[in-house]
Amino acid sequence: MKSVGAEFMRRRMLVVMLIWSFCLFGGTVWMALLMLTGWKPWSMVSGNFNELAERQQWNEVNVTTNGPVFLDRNGYAMNHISRVFEVLPAQCAMPSWTNRVVKETAITVARPVIGVATKDAGGVVGLEKSLDRDIRTPFAYVPKIRWTMNATGNTCETSYINAGAPYYPLHVQTTIDRSIQEDIEQILNNFRVKKGAVVILDMRTADVIVMASRPVWRISPQSWRNTALEAVAPGSIFKLVTWLAMAQQVDRIPKQEVKCTGHGDRINGVRCWSEAGHGQMNGLEALVQSCNAWFAGNAKDVSMIQLKTIARRLGLFQRIGSEGQWSGEQSGDFAIGADDMYERAQSMIGQRNVRMTPLQAANLMVTIWNEGKVATPRVVTAITDARGMVRKQFPVKWLSGIRVGLPVEYAALKVALRNTVERGTGKILHNSVLGVAGKTGTAQNTNTEHQWFIGYTPADAPKYAFAVVIEDLSPNLSSQVLPLTKEIVTRMSKNKM
Repeated sequence: MKSVGAEFMRRRMLVVMLIWSFCLFGGTVWMALLMLTGWKPWSMVSGNFNELAERQQWNEVNVTTNGPVFLDRNGYAMNHISRVFEVLPAQCAMPSWTNRVVKETAITVARPVIGVATKDAGGVVGLEKSLDRDIRTPFAYVPKIRWTMNATGNTCETSYINAGAPYYPLHVQTTIDRSIQEDIEQILNNFRVKKGAVVILDMRTADVIVMASRPVWRISPQSWRNTALEAVAPGSIFKLVTWLAMAQQVDRIPKQEVKCTGHGDRINGVRCWSEAGHGQMNGLEALVQSCNAWFAGNAKDVSMIQLKTIARRLGLFQRIGSEGQWSGEQSGDFAIGADDMYERAQSMIGQRNVRMTPLQAANLMVTIWNEGKVATPRVVTAITDARGMVRKQFPVKWLSGIRVGLPVEYAALKVALRNTVERGTGKILHNSVLGVAGKTGTAQNTNTEHQWFIGYTPADAPKYAFAVVIEDLSPNLSSQVLPLTKEIVTRMSKNKM
């Protein structure tokens, strides 16, 4: 008869052997499964981690070099350089450094605005140039990749550090809305605009929300251009300035009537675009119908020098962008030549030697709504370091000087701008979701023409002013700019701007 103690020991040994057998069998299965995935247990013994490096030889990170990060108004990055670094650490557990770049791709929103910088010359064009001294780091650095072993011992983790540059890269806070900018760019592509620009400004501050430019700019300082800052003939949108200038000289001029008999007749050498004519026209109705005859018929009563002076006080024929932000901005021009009746009539309708930029045109809408108060559009509000500390700020600024016109005159202009869309040359935009007020314009060149629309939305209480121009179109085409503008306004309404 077996003792109770012996029986107990026998059973305990049996349990231990069963547990040991199960662990051995289960461990073998798990070991086999791990080896099938490529893990080699002997590397843990030998200390050789080359296989780990081989399986993660390439690693893609988003960094900038010694340049800044440009942020949109909502804090989203607008530029980065996607770099693929080669990682060749001897041991993953020992931090290893590399700066060998094997692939580099630049991704930039609003590229003509941001511009480009080179390693040797620094900022060459765009904001990269105009803000170069403020945004370039005092030395070149390359963010490194650090490889470390995690707790399981079978993989490597990465982290990025800016060795020796804790305050960099700097952050440039812009006023652009990245989402809307990208959508407007896509709309320009959909309409196959080869040359032109779209500028959208905040009505309160004239901050740039969108600045899209065609042709598409490639990454080369030699091919850089921003058509939103280039001056071209404005055509009939300049009639708004002419009307205000005439109102300052003799109150009766904007109200007196001129009979428009149509395209077949010339007044001071100028034809009206309407074949049949507009009949009796006063000044405000001439804006609504964009009648050339009314302006040409009053050429003898306006001084070209005063017209140019009034235009400058409204922010034209000068670099209007916020100081220090707009590399490449043109000032436009109003060249006064013989000052005969033909030259006067041509200049009054935005032809001849008159030139203005899309930025100036959009800002003119801000000025009219604010009854002659002229803002200086900005695209950058602040520059901060990587910790968020402000290094430089760019406040909203307005031009000083005597305002042009009286509130009653601007009130009349606002009515004319709204009527232009409701029943005038811009009626294709009537019943837009947000409601639009504005002015059409067509400028003839030798073999081409520019089509414009400038305005603001919503019409009753505008939040945004804008300018849209398509350049160098074939003459006598139907309006291309109005369908484009309608699509842009529709997009703005969907974004709940």
